[in-house]
Amino acid sequence: MLQLLDILFYIIHLGIIAICVLGWIPSRYRRMHLAFCGLVGASWFGLGMWRGWGYCVLTDWHWEIKAQLGQEGLPWSFIKHVWDSTLPQPIEPATADQLAFVTFALAIVISIILNIMKPSGKVVSPPVSQTQTQIADP
Repeated sequence: MLQLLDILFYIIHLGIIAICVLGWIPSRYRRMHLAFCGLVGASWFGLGMWRGWGYCVLTDWHWEIKAQLGQEGLPWSFIKHVWDSTLPQPIEPATADQLAFVTFALAIVISIILNIMKPSGKVVSPPVSQTQTQIADP
């Protein structure tokens, strides 16, 4: 059962990363993407104030499963863990954190820009009220 949970946590975690990095691409999901990134940011920076910056509750739960499976010495970062497990050259912990933060921040900036623009590429302006129109037309 623990092996199944371990695999499930990998799938969920990689899915969350994919949504954070690429979820802004389909226009109909952009607002959901921004809200989703807000939840991730709340974990990283909100809970991170008490647990350490970049704290991920999902990583914490996943590492508890791995500890029950006898795996020790896991890095703080899921990104570092996946990198080191799949690529021949290990990544420094600070570099993994920077990579995660920059990628996350870039995805949020892109999402914010796209959320305030119309599909035509123009910035969405607030609707003009009738009183503003009457004042402007003497």
